Amino acid sequence: MRSTHQARLPANRTARAIVKGSVLAASLVCGSAANAALSFTFDYSTNTAGVGFDDAVSGAARRAALDTAGVRFSAMFGTFFSNDANIVLTATSTFNPGGPGLASAGTAIFYQPDTVFGVSEVVRNKLVSNGANDINGGANDGGVSVNWGAGWELDPDAPAIDPLNDFYTAVYHEFTHALGFLSQTNLNGTSPFDDGTSVADGGTGIFGTWAKFDQYLTNCAGTSLIDTGTGLTNLALYTPAITSAVCFESAEAGSVKLYTPAVYAPGTSVSHLDKVDGNETALMKYDLGTARVYNTDEVNIMTSLGYTRLAIAVPEPGSIALLLAALGGVAVARRRKA
Repeated sequence: MRSTHQARLPANRTARAIVKGSVLAASLVCGSAANAALSFTFDYSTNTAGVGFDDAVSGAARRAALDTAGVRFSAMFGTFFSNDANIVLTATSTFNPGGPGLASAGTAIFYQPDTVFGVSEVVRNKLVSNGANDINGGANDGGVSVNWGAGWELDPDAPAIDPLNDFYTAVYHEFTHALGFLSQTNLNGTSPFDDGTSVADGGTGIFGTWAKFDQYLTNCAGTSLIDTGTGLTNLALYTPAITSAVCFESAEAGSVKLYTPAVYAPGTSVSHLDKVDGNETALMKYDLGTARVYNTDEVNIMTSLGYTRLAIAVPEPGSIALLLAALGGVAVARRRKA
């Protein structure tokens, strides 16, 4: 799946999320989706009247579909992890028939200079702390956007006629990006939050500019691309690796190959699994697939990002098992590319 969550919003330091810095107030029209420990609240208030999630004919069905996706994703996530928090996402709409960017999602970034990777990620910090570390207070935690120009199949139990149209697989993928399966690296080795004062060093040296995900980026030979002691990019290794071979390497995950096409693709490169080593059908691979459940590599990566793993069996990489008992009989459906 290709994700196009590269919005640059320097005013409130939010990146790779469709987030406008809006505050959820009591009067906002929201829908809630709760299941197990993780739950979502969707804020639809910024949609243009009569358009998208507020469309006079289709708006109610679209909101219901996103709520259902939140419930079912929550059940899937809760099969693997015990983390407990309500995540508030701004839900917005686009309309671009046949175009790129079918869906996107991400976390708000509340920039904090610190010595810890991922300290500024709102969604991940809130969820891994079970709601205790809500670093942006009452503001929305992130965002999700859907292109309603696509012919989405909104019935969660009906296989999509076209593999590009499975709404639920697409949204699960995007929710996972919002939870932290996402790099904050640029082609030149900086972060989107680098102030530009030390580009020659490959970053600011401030860990708050990097995602937790970036802590585990290597050249697939065991050497970190971002120095975990200084927070600066090792450009001698990073520059050739970013368009050839980058791995996510951690104690939990081992070494997992990430997607690094020869031509760097903003929002796609590094933030997805490569289709190798059993990840040919993974939920978080870079193009269309069929999975609606995490495989071993994905669970291990999320564990490395700080999520509290339950002691259960995990599907092997490439598995498309849907854990029907946990998910209430969700049927396998092919998915679209975003």
